Amino acid sequence: MAKPVTIDAAIDPARIAALPAKPGVYLFRDQAGEVIYVGKAASLRARVRSYFGSHPEFTAKNRALVERIRAVEVIVANGEAEALLLENNMIKRYKPRFNIRLRDDKSFLYIKISVDETYPRVYTTRRVLDDGARYFGPYANAKSLRRTLKLLNKLFPFRTCALDMDREWDRPCLKYHIDLCNGPCIRAVEADEYRRVIDSTIDFLRGRSAPIVADLEREMKRAAEKQAYETAALARDRLAAISKVMAGQQAVDDRAGDIDAIGVAREGRQGAGYVLNVRTGRIVGHNEFPFALQGQETEAELAGEFVREYYARAVDLPAVVLLATDIAEPELVAASLSARLGRKVVVRVPQRGPRRRLLEMATNNAREALAIEHRSLMGSRRRLRRALDQIGEALGLRRLPRRIECFDISHLQGAHVVGAMVVFEDGMPQKSQYRRFRIKGDWGNDDFASMREVVARRFARLEKQSNGPGGFAKSPDLVIVDGGRGQLRAALKGLEGERAISVPLAALAKREEELYSTNSPRPIRLPPTSEGFYLLQRIRDEAHRFAVGYHVSLRSRSSRRSELDRVPGVGPARRRQLMRHFGSLARLRAASAAQIAEVPGIGSATATAIHQALAE
Repeated sequence: MAKPVTIDAAIDPARIAALPAKPGVYLFRDQAGEVIYVGKAASLRARVRSYFGSHPEFTAKNRALVERIRAVEVIVANGEAEALLLENNMIKRYKPRFNIRLRDDKSFLYIKISVDETYPRVYTTRRVLDDGARYFGPYANAKSLRRTLKLLNKLFPFRTCALDMDREWDRPCLKYHIDLCNGPCIRAVEADEYRRVIDSTIDFLRGRSAPIVADLEREMKRAAEKQAYETAALARDRLAAISKVMAGQQAVDDRAGDIDAIGVAREGRQGAGYVLNVRTGRIVGHNEFPFALQGQETEAELAGEFVREYYARAVDLPAVVLLATDIAEPELVAASLSARLGRKVVVRVPQRGPRRRLLEMATNNAREALAIEHRSLMGSRRRLRRALDQIGEALGLRRLPRRIECFDISHLQGAHVVGAMVVFEDGMPQKSQYRRFRIKGDWGNDDFASMREVVARRFARLEKQSNGPGGFAKSPDLVIVDGGRGQLRAALKGLEGERAISVPLAALAKREEELYSTNSPRPIRLPPTSEGFYLLQRIRDEAHRFAVGYHVSLRSRSSRRSELDRVPGVGPARRRQLMRHFGSLARLRAASAAQIAEVPGIGSATATAIHQALAE
């Protein structure tokens, strides 16, 4: 990949004309040097040049964007497929304000099938790794995914547990006894037979139900002939369940093949994308994805950005992508998907026929999803505004506390002392702005001293980063600490060290649920059924959760180190290797010396020493 070429578009447009006519990614920066837009192009020169000069056909969004551009940076890619991948990585890194991003994209879930194992496991995950496993998704709705997995498990008795399948266990779990797992842990099923269950699961997720039905019919017939009536009844029940699912899957066209039909809709600054997954002629899945907008995008821009966002995460790719409108450079999308799938993928805009009806269905569903989201959002905004009004009034604040920061301390008898800061803006958590603190002072059990240190460090950062991005750069309208008067005084002392900063402070005590404020000599009680009381509790509890999570993480790491530190020859690299292989200290402790020796880089002598040290 070529080194980024930085040019000043406003001062020297001639250098824009000298850009390479090659595929790549371009980044637009504003006056402050912040990346405000990332785009891909089959020809960097043509695409970047198209933004400058006289363009009466420009959209409102493009005009607003161009007004803010002060510099351009381009990165040449090794082909169109790499350009699309690079664009997505840059958007994740910089989060530009003029790019559309799916909301809560970190929370998307996938079904993972560990096909690289002898007895593969089927479970949900939030991360897609290059580990040889099969993935299906993304799923935006966790509840819907859990229902899907539950149904799958009734149809196919696969394992969902994380047991080590290299050893044979003494007893199976409850799922074996209720026919939701065929017991590979106790070797109640041969590896080949279990693999057929996994293959059927994958076929079902891919929409290939006909072979599964045929297999179950044969199994039921064979079992009945052998008078194995329980087995026959089980096959019959699974056959009935699959037939019921197939009846609910709308048949589109036997010749349709694998298609994704994508519809988008917008209302104000809210948008929604809806994807219908057609596999072997049947609609086997659908997903809706809400996102926020600048409010100036055209339908084509909306569709193009959503397609990029969705396929950056999708793992089950189609042969055909259907869109309701033309997008910029569809060949880049097609090339990227073709490279990932290993065969040709095309992007189409059908005007009539069954495929157009599919698109209309997807678009109508996107509109309906957006309407539901909009009604929910408006109700939520009204409640949050009332909550902020109630908090501001109770504490006597001069302005609405739109940005609230909350601090908490966590430790165990003075060990692994940590602090945490959570941020809520307009009543909603801003997780990218959360911050964690390892306490530097030797304060032990003194929570007040730890709180004083954390608040002082946070506001020292405010002065240093006042012109930069991130959680420390913005000044809060209200600071809350978890605790009572003592914690409030400690936070005030931490703030007093930064004399130029004046921020309202309050403390929320757990037991009495009373507010202590620097503005009031007496504790303040909000009505326990009020929106303001509920929001304060939520913020305080979120700070507590974040602090405890960090503390437990540090303590767990320290525990692993302390037990393995006693073993000669086991340093940080081998520790990581052991944890990657076994997953936890408990599993490592349960392993034999021979099993430990199977870990790359661990010899038999070291394995024996580890086994003996952990057995003591």
